[in-house]
Amino acid sequence: SMTEAIKKGETWLAQNAKTFQAETDTGLSFKDNFVEFLILEATGNWNLIDLPIPEGKWNYFGGKAVITTDPYPEDIDTSCIANTVMKPTPARAHKLLDEILACENEDGIIPLYFDVSRPRVCIEVCANVCTFFYTYGRGSDVRKTFDLVYATLKKRDFGVKRYYFTPEPLLYYVCRLVNSSKAPELENLKAMLKECVSERLGVEGNSVCLAIRIFLCVKLGIPHSKKDLERLVAMQEEDGSFGVGWYYNFGRSGVKIGHRGLTAALAVEAL
Repeated sequence: SMTEAIKKGETWLAQNAKTFQAETDTGLSFKDNFVEFLILEATGNWNLIDLPIPEGKWNYFGGKAVITTDPYPEDIDTSCIANTVMKPTPARAHKLLDEILACENEDGIIPLYFDVSRPRVCIEVCANVCTFFYTYGRGSDVRKTFDLVYATLKKRDFGVKRYYFTPEPLLYYVCRLVNSSKAPELENLKAMLKECVSERLGVEGNSVCLAIRIFLCVKLGIPHSKKDLERLVAMQEEDGSFGVGWYYNFGRSGVKIGHRGLTAALAVEAL
């Protein structure tokens, strides 16, 4: 039953609290700060996560970097997620927003890294950047980055991207964005987001995709798919988790990353 599935999921989360690791499809595991913020935000439960506050900026890796360069450079994405979940003082937030704005490329788009020698742009990051700016009343500073997010949804440009291979994470980030402020352009984006989510209902997907989809239907007040719900419940494992749920991948190597903690947290919230 649904109640049973939720209970088993909650038990698994409680048993594994503070020890979550991301895993790769090549068998490595590591601590993923970015995902821990998403878990904290979705559940509101500080007891699940372990996030020692850093001196400077947040790093994606909560320990040694794997697969990619170590030390891994500070990225704008993790900073934006961290500072919309943790909400620093306005003074600190505005200082960081100014730093991020200084990284804007010649097209007016905010890239993934603070390091100008790494100019990569990623649409999912664009959505998270906008959320940070809108949260502090500065949406107009990132108009071009916002327009890119809007255009991506409008065109349904949801093909496989460098870091993400399904649209659900982007739709999840856009949902955070549309709820970050009362700006009228966010209302327009929200209407389009509802269409995009509705069009995804019933499409094949792994456990994290299905959990996100149902979670978004609840958040946006639109009907979910019974089929998605049944499939998600059927994916629950003996131990109460919902499997790895491949979520994104490392850009250059294409190694997939999943996080049982995030998948279970979103599934429990969705159900």
